[in-house]
Amino acid sequence: MAEGAELGFFTSILTDIGDNQSIENQLSTYSYRLKRMNYFLQVANRRSLVLLDEFGTGSDPDLGGALAEVFFEEIYNRKSFGVITTHYGNIKLKAAQLRNAVNGCMLFNTETLEPMYRLSLGQPGSSFTFEVAEMNGIPMALIDEARKRMSEQKVQMDKLLSSLQAEKTRFEKLSDQAKQAGESASKAISDFEKKKDKYEEKLSRQTETIERNNKYLSHGRKMVSFIDGWNLRAKNKELLEEVKKYVVVEKTKIEEERKAKSIKKKAEKKKDEQVREIRHRELIKPGSLVRLAGTKQTGTVLELAGEEAVVAFGVFRTTTELSKLEFIR
Repeated sequence: MAEGAELGFFTSILTDIGDNQSIENQLSTYSYRLKRMNYFLQVANRRSLVLLDEFGTGSDPDLGGALAEVFFEEIYNRKSFGVITTHYGNIKLKAAQLRNAVNGCMLFNTETLEPMYRLSLGQPGSSFTFEVAEMNGIPMALIDEARKRMSEQKVQMDKLLSSLQAEKTRFEKLSDQAKQAGESASKAISDFEKKKDKYEEKLSRQTETIERNNKYLSHGRKMVSFIDGWNLRAKNKELLEEVKKYVVVEKTKIEEERKAKSIKKKAEKKKDEQVREIRHRELIKPGSLVRLAGTKQTGTVLELAGEEAVVAFGVFRTTTELSKLEFIR
């Protein structure tokens, strides 16, 4: 089952699957199915699950189809859950008209008519009657004659269903290709971002090295000027004052830069923590596994209410602030 799916509990599961003729009880397949359907109509309700295979078969297609449609509507009106397989077009059309009924079909490769073992919801399927007959060697003359004897509406309906399934298969293939292209593009962007970050980091280091070397070069020039101005036969008081003043100014600059870097680093760390906290909050949803900050205690989020969450730690339930929770998965 999919994550977050819900499974209902039924008081009765009503099934009619397979051929159940009985010589002993003098029952044909259709008689047996009518007997089963009569029982279903006696007990079916909103807590019933009805599973019917080849619904309405065993009798005249038109008459059996009409009766099957009435049974279908009755089961639907009783709000029973059900899964029904059928080749009757009127049942497929009825399912398309009813609000809480959904058509589905098993997909076929429209070129080879081999089953793909995939369920597709939202449209009825084609039986591929003539296509399968052709693949199994039935002469085209007989197939064409059979087509002529069918009503034009039914032929067009089957062609439409076949065409729709072929188009859906084609669009799904294009969708898969688009998805793969999107994933490749995302990977390329991710690789580009990593390389970009790497180059930016390298450029930043090189810039810092250049700035540091320029600073050393500037200090060196200044020191050369001090050396040139030094008089070996004098006390050089004025020059010593100038040297002292220069050293104090440069030392003050270094201390201010260090302090600014420290403040910037703390601000970036705080910003990263805030971003991380916001991301954690966005990830936390009902059903998430979380840890209480500063502890090893883990629990499951039951519900969210603003900046607070109701969390179950084993059998113990409590309400706590989202900021005190760490997202695990």
